[in-house]
Amino acid sequence: MKPAPARRPDGGFTLMELLIVIAIIGMLAAYLLPKLGGVMETSRAEACKMNLQGIALDFKTWAMSRRNQEVPRASGVQFFITPWRDRKVEISPEQAQRYQCPNVPVNQINPYLDPNDPESWWADFDVIDGSYSSYAGRDMEEHFRVNPAKKPYEPMVADDNNSDMEGMFIQNHGNGVTNVLMMSGAVRQYDNAVLLEQGTAMELDEDGVAWLRIGPGSPIPELEKLSLD
Repeated sequence: MKPAPARRPDGGFTLMELLIVIAIIGMLAAYLLPKLGGVMETSRAEACKMNLQGIALDFKTWAMSRRNQEVPRASGVQFFITPWRDRKVEISPEQAQRYQCPNVPVNQINPYLDPNDPESWWADFDVIDGSYSSYAGRDMEEHFRVNPAKKPYEPMVADDNNSDMEGMFIQNHGNGVTNVLMMSGAVRQYDNAVLLEQGTAMELDEDGVAWLRIGPGSPIPELEKLSLD
């Protein structure tokens, strides 16, 4: 009489089946993880866009308190911090963080900024310069003729793409997008891939990746009206 064949325990897997499942999971991870990274970059770029739209509302609130002045006279970072200095916006940690690109850690741009105390970043208006924010503001010293009603597509604030303490230029967003807030309150997005296709003279970093310069020397004339100071 032949012995009965050994049975596999109910609900169990053979070694071969487990190896096949592990291989499938590995292939799915290799396919999906790069896409997940791209989705996260896009999400952070959109969060930055919302920040800039909030800054546009700050400007409107500030302008309502000024009879004959539609935009601040300060330049660079001080340009968009003016509503905070004048206490025309809510003074809170959430509001303080609005003046930073959410994709750039503050300790990457300035080791003296305390990530746990955002309000302290803007406490001394007179010392604020480009090392305090990952955004660039309007250069009102060189480009002071501004009328939001007549020139709604003049730039006010943008990603500065200069987020390294050693002065290295780094694109704020890894997906190659630069957000720019216009006088109209709209946010325009410049895409490096599109700019390259259009023949824009982009600069390359050490790894050969294109980045968009903001401020003097920008290949886009309108963006030369912003200041990193």
